[in-house]
Amino acid sequence: MHPSWSPDGALLAFSDWSGNLHLYDGDSLEPKRVPQPDYRPTYGTWTSDGARFVTATEADTSIGVWEVAADRFSTLSGDARVERVATGPDPDLVYTGDAQRGLSAWSLSKGEVVLEFERPTWE
Repeated sequence: MHPSWSPDGALLAFSDWSGNLHLYDGDSLEPKRVPQPDYRPTYGTWTSDGARFVTATEADTSIGVWEVAADRFSTLSGDARVERVATGPDPDLVYTGDAQRGLSAWSLSKGEVVLEFERPTWE
């Protein structure tokens, strides 16, 4: 997973091939800690408020969520393959995309997909 800055610039996060999440201090770039989630993060991004780091996981249909303040990891599963994860202005919503199903919006508070966008057809 490529490095991703927290919105406030305090943390830089990335994962390695073994599934560890590496965190660096945003100012000094010194290693801060290496949490080990129950899933292997593959692509990650921060929510707009910096309270959560959300990742696609090795399991095709799930996303991983790290709640920073609680230092808690959880996995949310859906029925669509997750290839990418993106966030927007609402820190509760996470968007995932895949080539087969299109875009989905996940509610982190509800722990489920709340909206599926119709995949465009190209003519």
